[in-house]
Amino acid sequence: LTESEQFVNIDFSGWLALGYSTVFGSAIAYGLFFYFASSGSLTSLSSLTFLTPVFALLFGNLLLGEVLNPLQSMGVGLTLVSIYLINQRDTLGEKMGKVRSNVAPNSDGEVAELLENSELDAVELRVPVRSTELESEV
Repeated sequence: LTESEQFVNIDFSGWLALGYSTVFGSAIAYGLFFYFASSGSLTSLSSLTFLTPVFALLFGNLLLGEVLNPLQSMGVGLTLVSIYLINQRDTLGEKMGKVRSNVAPNSDGEVAELLENSELDAVELRVPVRSTELESEV
């Protein structure tokens, strides 16, 4: 099932490739991960795990001359934009105006949904709640 003693057959360029993928593909991303673990929020921290393939592609391009195809470039861009949006969600939420929904039954058996917005006072929507045949039989 497995090959034995393959490390003996690895030449110098193979060891360089192994060292490259170990150091630049994983160690830098995980180093940043643990750095931010001691000083940041867990949501921001977990989004950094998506940087591992980005670093591998970046250093493969810089050090090994690998060329990214358009799909890989779009993937890197989408990953970076997504990480930025995750880390800026609190700031973006404040800028867009937070909307909070509270649902509670009133005295008439209706559900009143109160939407609060930082720019509006309040909006109340009434939704009738009907009992089903099964509930009336019980």
